[in-house]
Amino acid sequence: KKGSGETASEIFAQYGSVVVALPELSGACGETGDNGAYYRSLAADVGSGNREADGLAYGHFALERTITLVYRDPQTDEEVVLATVLAQLCMLIWQIHLFSDKAELVHTDLESIVHPNLRICHESLTIGLPNFLVNACNCCIAILFVRTLTHYGGDTAVGSYGIINRINFFIIMAVIGLNQGMMPIAGYNFGARKNDRLLRVLWLTIGAATVVTTLGWFLGTFFSTALVTPFAKDAPALITTAAHGMRIMVMVMPVIGVQIVSTAFFQSIGFPGKSIFLSLSRQLIFL
Repeated sequence: KKGSGETASEIFAQYGSVVVALPELSGACGETGDNGAYYRSLAADVGSGNREADGLAYGHFALERTITLVYRDPQTDEEVVLATVLAQLCMLIWQIHLFSDKAELVHTDLESIVHPNLRICHESLTIGLPNFLVNACNCCIAILFVRTLTHYGGDTAVGSYGIINRINFFIIMAVIGLNQGMMPIAGYNFGARKNDRLLRVLWLTIGAATVVTTLGWFLGTFFSTALVTPFAKDAPALITTAAHGMRIMVMVMPVIGVQIVSTAFFQSIGFPGKSIFLSLSRQLIFL
């Protein structure tokens, strides 16, 4: 054991208890957290006629029951991961059912699978390639980070990276939400040649994303200890290491919003080459 002497499983248990919110999901054990009530309300709506809501309810309900009934008190990372994968599998089965139902407006059939439209496949792959490359680079970088941190910092450094990565993801997730709202508007106005509205939505999104990332930088710089403490309440060494790493990793966060929005913008108006270059610039090229 390196670092503070804590094992990776112990750090994962502290970290996972916050992220997965296991106490809140234990409705079967009698707890009454807000998340548990929310998931139970979703389960109560099953059969209401909203197929998408039913699928969401089934998925969350499966995750809750898997954790509380199969693993009432998860102690290892394998148990928590297996519970999550089982819930995702339930969601996948439900989605396959939805897309194979011919009564739905958007559905698939065996003919389209056996003889796909190559032009549509090419366009779909081209548009989706930037996101794929970003995720692939993120995976490679995470592997490199974990191997390096394990060698030089031990379990404490690896646990700190996991905490920081999750907090940063919450910030980036807000920017991704802004992108999801911008992309259809930008694509429509580009096709309609309404360049004034196209530029307006671009600058509005960039401004909003910059505000979000700047807020993330402010919180990560001046309140780093408060942010990481809920993930490791009983591990002072982990809190100290994570807080220090947090301040380093958010140093240039205010400019990240521009890069993320620009990548989505070029993707939405049909310029995959520029989108790919911008998506790889932060993840790979200039790293």
